[in-house]
Amino acid sequence: MRVLILLVGLISLPIYAVTAHFSQQEIALLTQSYQQHSPQMSTTDVHNHLLEQQFLLWQAEQSQPQLTTRLSAVGFSTEYHVKRYLIDLIQHSQVPLTQPTLSDEVLAKYNALWLIAQLGPYPANGQLSPETAETLGKVNIELGSQSLNFYHLYDSLSMQSRFKLHQGDSNYLHAEIHNELHYQQLASQINALAQHGLSLSHLTDIATAAIISPAMRAYLGVGEMMHSHSPVLEAIAKELTVAQINQFYRQNKAEFRFHSDVNASGVMFADQATALRFHHQASEHGFATARDTFKQPDIFAKYQNHLTRTDNRSNWLIQSAFNLPEQSLSPVIRTPQGQWLVIQTFDKTESYYPAQSETVRYLATKSLAKQHALARYQQAKTQWLKAL
Repeated sequence: MRVLILLVGLISLPIYAVTAHFSQQEIALLTQSYQQHSPQMSTTDVHNHLLEQQFLLWQAEQSQPQLTTRLSAVGFSTEYHVKRYLIDLIQHSQVPLTQPTLSDEVLAKYNALWLIAQLGPYPANGQLSPETAETLGKVNIELGSQSLNFYHLYDSLSMQSRFKLHQGDSNYLHAEIHNELHYQQLASQINALAQHGLSLSHLTDIATAAIISPAMRAYLGVGEMMHSHSPVLEAIAKELTVAQINQFYRQNKAEFRFHSDVNASGVMFADQATALRFHHQASEHGFATARDTFKQPDIFAKYQNHLTRTDNRSNWLIQSAFNLPEQSLSPVIRTPQGQWLVIQTFDKTESYYPAQSETVRYLATKSLAKQHALARYQQAKTQWLKAL
């Protein structure tokens, strides 16, 4: 069942169609799929997870609609991911699907020479010119009783995959042709799906929501994703007051501890073999004994072996000492200058960052913004669920 929702959420709120109710068979199929990776997930867990993903799809349609087309400029289209998701999902159902078969004779025409003739060199910016795109839009790959539009297939691929086609990789083209035909076969089985309590429309919404959910969670500030940023977190951070930051500092002061001082000794060697022998002796007999035996000067003696964060700011050797646990012997470390270093740490001193420091402001703002983003997210999701 597809319903129209009007809800006061995070931003502006137009009306969108979402899948809010699933058949028992759809939930059973998704439960079977999820339990392959998370055996502990119950049917209720899966149902709640599906609803949350539909909420994220609804949020994407109103605030990040481009995600329903493509997650990134260099990646595959969202439709491409959805088709692969559905093919994998239906393989776990009782709906009969078979791999499409194509003879070598049918595929022979679409070889490396054909690809290179159609596409030419890979464009420097990774984008076809409008003229080339229009030309490819008129090219169909004829496969007996079926045909595929070449541009639609090409446009769904990632930049790396398109590059393969420009290089004449016909094996890759044939694999993608098989994938597309496999999906077309699935899409033609609407009646068979319905007989098993499955709706292709519902499953497509489920797949789309699953694909875009990580990106939307990152956008809304309640999830992490590589190379992403959250405008929601940025906006919340600008709203935070000094009083809120100070209160967070008082309530979470333990989070602002750092090692301000470390007592340490260190020796440097020109070659790795000598450094390894020193390390072995230091492990067996103690650092001081080994240093006396090897007659090596202590590189931290000029600091009276008492290192501070002030010293640490631009000194790689001191940074290395701070990175070690207290009362520990380092392994043999290669320095940026190609020498070999061994460090022995002793006691470390803990201090607190000052309440008005830039470090406190940054860390408190980051934590508070995430807390507020999660609270707003949960509130909007709860309102959305109530409106179903």
